[in-house]
Amino acid sequence: MTNYLNQKGYTLLLTLVLVVLLLMLTASFTIASMNQQKQVSKTDDSFVSTSLAEMGVEYYQNRLETIISGHYSKALLEIKTIQNNSTLSAETKATEIASKITTYNTLINTDITNFLNAESASAALREVATANRAYKLQSYSKEEVTDATSGFTRYVLTLKVAGVFDATVTRSIDMKMSYPKLSLPLINGSPTLPTISFDDYKDLYINDPSKVTVLNVPTISNPGFSFTDNTFYYFPITVTFDSQQFNSQQNKDLGNIKVLAADGVFFLKHVRIDNSFLKVKTISFTFSSNAKSDILNSTLVTNTIGFTLENTNGNNIKEDDKRVTLINSNVCIESPLSSSAFAQVKSSFKHGDSSNYKVIYKLSNDVNAPWYQMTAASDQTVITQQQKDTVCNLTITDPNGVIDPGTSIEDINYN
Repeated sequence: MTNYLNQKGYTLLLTLVLVVLLLMLTASFTIASMNQQKQVSKTDDSFVSTSLAEMGVEYYQNRLETIISGHYSKALLEIKTIQNNSTLSAETKATEIASKITTYNTLINTDITNFLNAESASAALREVATANRAYKLQSYSKEEVTDATSGFTRYVLTLKVAGVFDATVTRSIDMKMSYPKLSLPLINGSPTLPTISFDDYKDLYINDPSKVTVLNVPTISNPGFSFTDNTFYYFPITVTFDSQQFNSQQNKDLGNIKVLAADGVFFLKHVRIDNSFLKVKTISFTFSSNAKSDILNSTLVTNTIGFTLENTNGNNIKEDDKRVTLINSNVCIESPLSSSAFAQVKSSFKHGDSSNYKVIYKLSNDVNAPWYQMTAASDQTVITQQQKDTVCNLTITDPNGVIDPGTSIEDINYN
């Protein structure tokens, strides 16, 4: 038997085997690395797309809330104005309020539908700052749901918002959002609109004639000035009314208005102030046979107040003509009254025809001096600063103020 011990060529074979093994290992690692890189890339793309979709959800939520709250706040302002208008009958109020509710429900839904239709158009993309990144509204639906317990109706919107990365949609989010349908019970139960002071209102809207009517006339003569209901008037200069302002049928009385006067307001003839709020620097009433004054359901705030006796045509002035009738009204006098001025205020306001009124005043410049309240029952009742401010700090609803009507996010699902 012959033994072959020649090992020539074995090293080469072993080397070839090792090389093949190394190539196989390298290939497997390369393939695994490539697969991992693809997976990381997909994960990154998915993360970016999800972030873009979340940005879209936030954008559409804010835009829809702005549309809804804007119309809701305007509807609330107009309906509250109708409700507070004492010149309208209950039947007229009900008719006008029902019309407003219908109008604003239609406006809200029309604006929402138009906005969402434009956003969901095939070519509509909301691009962000970085190139090739955007979000879009893929689709939406709306349904009307009535709660069986409360009876309130809500609209439910379902939006599918997608993130778009390098022109490819990889992730989307379904957002379900609801908002209330306007109704009278909802309006009555809603929070009040934000209010601001007369001065702030004037500063904000002085250049908007639809909100502030500027009366820049030094003298109003016959036939008098016709005031418009539910209007804010600003008198930048002293104005003298040398005309009778008492005929409510011709809007010649100061009825259902708000007035801010930077200086003096002087009434030389008969004036009637009804359901109005006035803040003036100085006000003066003239007493004569042709000049009497009635303040009804109103509040007057002034730094100083004056009364003038005018003997016309040599006739004696009747006692009934030497007074201002106050009914369900308040007068706030910010500057301290001297003893003689207090006596004149008392004699001018406190008489049998006046009822359910308050005249708020102080008698000293001392910062710690008390505020007093004059009523039909008492001439001098001490009141707190808070009680005084409650009556004398006049505010007005901010027409651009916005309240939350009760929109809510019902559900969010990631796809």
